[in-house]
Amino acid sequence: SEKKKKQLQLEADAQDQKRRAEESAARYAARLDAKAKNDAIVREEDEKQTQEVMEIMRRAGVVAGVNAPEADEETTQLETNKEVYLHNRPAEEIATAHRGRHFTWFTVDLRRFRNVEYMKGEHIGPEACRFLAQMLRQGVCPRLSHLNLGWNQVKRLGGDALVDTFLKCGSSLLLERLDLRMNHIPPNTIVDLGKAMLRGSLLYLTHLDLRQNMIGSEGAKAIAHCVLAGGFKKLTHLYVMNNQIHDQGITALYKSFTSEEVMCPHIQCVNARDNPITPKVRKSLAPCPVFFQL
Repeated sequence: SEKKKKQLQLEADAQDQKRRAEESAARYAARLDAKAKNDAIVREEDEKQTQEVMEIMRRAGVVAGVNAPEADEETTQLETNKEVYLHNRPAEEIATAHRGRHFTWFTVDLRRFRNVEYMKGEHIGPEACRFLAQMLRQGVCPRLSHLNLGWNQVKRLGGDALVDTFLKCGSSLLLERLDLRMNHIPPNTIVDLGKAMLRGSLLYLTHLDLRQNMIGSEGAKAIAHCVLAGGFKKLTHLYVMNNQIHDQGITALYKSFTSEEVMCPHIQCVNARDNPITPKVRKSLAPCPVFFQL
């Protein structure tokens, strides 16, 4: 009888161990599947953005493409369009133009584009970005949801002007996507952006792309503080790759997105790759959640 009990106990333990192993394998497979899906989404988005940049560079004659199509002639942009592309007027025209109420820095007058949802700058520079911020403050393009100013050299002058506009417009701006990649934006601008977010600006923001700027650890900590204070409640994607963010900044970001109280319930991707963190800190942050990429 005693032997039979021991045998039954051993069988029960074996079954329990087998069940736990199967559950662990299922959880691991689910994590791998989720990571694969997320990586596929990121790759697809990166590929799309890369192709857009390559097309711009081919048209500018910077990259030689094999059998590259000829650049399309610039067509007139209709005022009823939902997309608008910003090109600066010739420097001579801007210098001699009367700076009255009808002055425009661009080849289009944004005051007439009431249906625009997507806006993309084409190498406009800091002064033009400051003019754009002024126009947004006046209420042009009230339906704008995606502002793409990547690769526009807006620098601190243009970045600060945009942040000031976000602060003054408050919740009236409907921006969901803000792309400021590769613009030499310094930490102070990001600190001010965080303050504006905490005062109720950009309430609908889901995508924030700051890759290849100079926000550093100070800018990363400002973002982390804003996250913990509830300033990014609708954020789903944050890109801060290649920003000279060191150990303290990466750790602050990690803690803000993995805190016990979930402040960004919809977050899908935080990409902080290509930043100079030490192996010790990288190891201390393992295992990272699937959405947090180092």
